[in-house]
Amino acid sequence: MYQRLWKVRKLGWDEFVLSADEKTSVQARSRKAESLPPQPDQLMKIEIYFWILQRKVLTPNDFSSLQELAGRLLAFGRNYETIAQSFERRFTRRDLNRVLHKLGRSAAKAA
Repeated sequence: MYQRLWKVRKLGWDEFVLSADEKTSVQARSRKAESLPPQPDQLMKIEIYFWILQRKVLTPNDFSSLQELAGRLLAFGRNYETIAQSFERRFTRRDLNRVLHKLGRSAAKAA
């Protein structure tokens, strides 16, 4: 639609498409950042948050109601905001070699 196409037909300069269910803010953000992929650390942050959420809040799945689930999620969110700390996200080749070296020693001891 924003490429001036409608059902594969190129729109003229005076033609427009209106949509009642248009999600303008989402579409505007995607147009604004078409050439910019999401940053890896942004994806990592949300993945870590949901991993912690799954392990600490959603397991075991013993909720008696949706209200109980919502309450537990909100309480976790408030608590997480107070205790969460940033950490160094850079993992260099030297770090990888160090880990591989430790794994090699651990494997040798186990054998």
